[in-house]
Amino acid sequence: MSTITMWFRRTLLAGLVAALGLVSVPLANAYALGQFDPGTPTAPTQTTTPTGRLQWAFSREQTIYGKLGKLFDNAGTRISKFQDLINKAKANGKDVSGLQSALDALSSAVSQAQSIYNDAQSLINSHSGFDASGNVTDQTAALQTVRDLRGKLREIRQTVLPPFRALRQAIRAYREANSPNNVTPAPTQSGG
Repeated sequence: MSTITMWFRRTLLAGLVAALGLVSVPLANAYALGQFDPGTPTAPTQTTTPTGRLQWAFSREQTIYGKLGKLFDNAGTRISKFQDLINKAKANGKDVSGLQSALDALSSAVSQAQSIYNDAQSLINSHSGFDASGNVTDQTAALQTVRDLRGKLREIRQTVLPPFRALRQAIRAYREANSPNNVTPAPTQSGG
């Protein structure tokens, strides 16, 4: 047998095996359609009703408020620890002016945000439009409470987030300026 014939047979055999493999694998799934009865509407879920959405929103905002409380509780210790790190770097002769100004701005913003946080506490305590378990009693008052609380939480975010981002940027700049790989080599003269 010639080599061309053997090559042709092997190619044909490989092609047949590949074709059988592709035929045995389904390319698309088929699903049966269930019985459709337009006469029976589905019952609305708790979150699709207006009162359900208000209850969900109030509960969600209370959860966010609780998480913010934990952050504010830890903020003083974190700021003081970071201040200690800045003081150590300053003692080592590093330029920490950018870090110090960003930390001061964040500390000021946190104290401003804590007063806004305390205002939000009064909204949660009064829970106007909601009963003690978070169910809607007056939809109009509940809607106003949710909007007011959302506004306070947004105000806290707008107060703290820019100084926090500035501090992160100052940390990046400090690390880039003081990294051991940042040393520029002295230019050398190449002999030719």
